[in-house]
Amino acid sequence: MIILNLLLPLIFAVNVFFQGNYMFLREKPVNGSLLDYLGPYPWYILSLEGVAFLIFVCLWLLFRKWHFRDGSR
Repeated sequence: MIILNLLLPLIFAVNVFFQGNYMFLREKPVNGSLLDYLGPYPWYILSLEGVAFLIFVCLWLLFRKWHFRDGSR
């Protein structure tokens, strides 16, 4: 999560320089997407932070659980 946030300024600069929209930092996709449920620009970026954090926590818990099942603590 920290690395993802450290990359944001770099990706934003690349978007401005190349007129891109990587990581959807400049605008939402033109067609409908799940981002439509997360609010208007730029607030959906903060909502995506929360979604990414929840996904990372769920993955961490899943792999943590597998680690303890293996018995190789």
